[in-house]
Amino acid sequence: MFGLAMVSKLAADIPCQQPAPSVSAPSRPDERFIAMDSEGRSSSSADTDRETLLRGNGFPDYTAADGNRHKHRCHHPPKLPRKPISTKDWPPKQRKLWPMSGYKHGTESIEALEHSMVLQQHLHRLQEQFNEEKEEVRRLADENDRIKRAADKLQISMNKKDVIFADQPPDDYILGRVFGLLGQIKGWSTHFLRAGSVGPAALKEADLEHYRAVFPGARNLDALQQQFQDKKRRRLFVRGWTAYAMCDAVFSTPRDDRLNDDSAVERMFALESMMRSMDVPPGKVNDWRALSFQLLPEPECGSETGRSAPQWLQEECKRVFSVIAPWVKSGKALPEVEDQLLCIFQQALSISALLRRQRACWTLGFPGIQQARTADLLLFDSAYMKVEDREASKTLETVEVVVTPAVYKQGNAEGEFFNVITCLDKAAVVLSPTPISQI
Repeated sequence: MFGLAMVSKLAADIPCQQPAPSVSAPSRPDERFIAMDSEGRSSSSADTDRETLLRGNGFPDYTAADGNRHKHRCHHPPKLPRKPISTKDWPPKQRKLWPMSGYKHGTESIEALEHSMVLQQHLHRLQEQFNEEKEEVRRLADENDRIKRAADKLQISMNKKDVIFADQPPDDYILGRVFGLLGQIKGWSTHFLRAGSVGPAALKEADLEHYRAVFPGARNLDALQQQFQDKKRRRLFVRGWTAYAMCDAVFSTPRDDRLNDDSAVERMFALESMMRSMDVPPGKVNDWRALSFQLLPEPECGSETGRSAPQWLQEECKRVFSVIAPWVKSGKALPEVEDQLLCIFQQALSISALLRRQRACWTLGFPGIQQARTADLLLFDSAYMKVEDREASKTLETVEVVVTPAVYKQGNAEGEFFNVITCLDKAAVVLSPTPISQI
């Protein structure tokens, strides 16, 4: 009993040793409160500390009433140590990429920004191109509207007045131009009135058919040379041969005619021949030709020497002059006489351009030899022939020389009556002194 009492007294004299507070914050607030309760604190004190913790600081606010515990605890919560990031438990690939992850994300951000800037620049260029195209479309639309308005005005003007064709002069004006051309040929033929004997004409067998267009009764070159012994017949041949060559080269069918030495004109002639072969109405063909030739420049007459004439016209002039050059009167320079002929050819070229701009179809041609019982003779026909020698007998029936071509007209300036062909000027002919009954 005594021993038990002494032990109790010694235990009372020994001061109570309080355990040191832990520096680490409890993982859960409830554990701290449970520890506090084990120290003998009242439940009301524990509830007060719980409320203090819930207010935000996480630790109770100790006061002097707490006794010795004030010595071991501070008013402010202790700083918790920062636990370093440990990667020893990470996968090897993740541990390898961990130091570069920040750099990698930064590089990707820069690349994305640069790509965005490139896209913005490209979008800006596309916007500029779109604006340019939009402006071009607007300009073309305005031009299209302007052309439509001009076409409407032209259509209204055409409906009121026919102005799409060139000037359509009266028949007398055109005939006057043709008569003037034939008069120039007649005056130029005086250079061949050479007295006495002359050399033979430079005839070619290949051109016999063309010679017979002037002298229909000549069956061969010898018979033709025999006719040229007479001075009058020589001059008639000069007039007829020159006029025939002009009709064949300048006023003839499209395949032989050229106006400005351009291949485009030849294509126009080929198209005209094609249209006529396809039985296109003559009125439509002539309207097309008149409009087409209106777009071409009118041929120039050239200087007095004729050196500005196109090459093909100069060659045709030489071909004509070479046949009759031996008959030029003495004292006349051959180049001078040939230049005068070239000027006449240029006048014919200008008249041909005028005729092709007309809506009516004008043609110049020599009468053809009729294939009848008198196969090699040209019979006189008063419908398109007139007698050159006024003193000749009206009873003669055969033609010896054709001096000038006949002038025909088909249709009118209004593009009508193309079914009628009218001879406005008859071909001048010289009749044969031998009656047909004696041939």
